[in-house]
Amino acid sequence: MQKTDEEGKRILENSGRDNQKRELSEVWNMAHKISTKGEGSILVTGGAGYIGSVAVKKLVERGFNVLVIDNLSKGKRELVSKRADYLQ
Repeated sequence: MQKTDEEGKRILENSGRDNQKRELSEVWNMAHKISTKGEGSILVTGGAGYIGSVAVKKLVERGFNVLVIDNLSKGKRELVSKRADYLQ
């Protein structure tokens, strides 16, 4: 198992609510299925929230160009990876 998979499992185990765990698991699986090579660009809406920011972090680590769009109604700008482009 890759290091990133171990980290993903740890994040899931440490997240609080069951629905949050389920959503994180879905995002994690989608990001993992997209590509392990990290080719291309991805738009993430809601990327300044907890789940979106975790997804953005993983996508950036895998080499994707990531554009985050978030109105910050529930998210925080500081949660968005500095390696991702951001549009409010």
